[in-house]
Amino acid sequence: MEKNIVYGALAIPYRFDSDGYKFLLLKHQSGMWTFPGGGKDEEDLTLEDCLIRELREEIGLDIEKNRLEPTGLDNKFTYGPEKPARNGMRGETHFWLLKMTGDEELGSWDKISDHGWFELNRVVELLSFPDEKRTFLEATKNLI
Repeated sequence: MEKNIVYGALAIPYRFDSDGYKFLLLKHQSGMWTFPGGGKDEEDLTLEDCLIRELREEIGLDIEKNRLEPTGLDNKFTYGPEKPARNGMRGETHFWLLKMTGDEELGSWDKISDHGWFELNRVVELLSFPDEKRTFLEATKNLI
């Protein structure tokens, strides 16, 4: 991994119920809707470690690495003013699918002002960034 890139990991949690597929989105205090996850810290050995830590911190979910389904997808971008400390820096976010049973107890909601389980079209409407929308659609095309 290059030192001048901020690496991150996002999970696309999904479940299937009588209404079809639903996906978990979080609304951060900044007002942006996104999936759970975040930036890699020094203590994270891998991006999977990063994602497991972020899931625990953001939504109180403890999972094993084998629950993460790699998508092989990532977004490369330059941070804008929405993250002032990283404005102008290069970023690279990798995505995993995470199948949920619906029995998981979620909590904590660190820095989260709202959350919900949404159908595919609503997820696309709510996501803040076009590249995240494209990656979501690519990652889920074999589910639906």
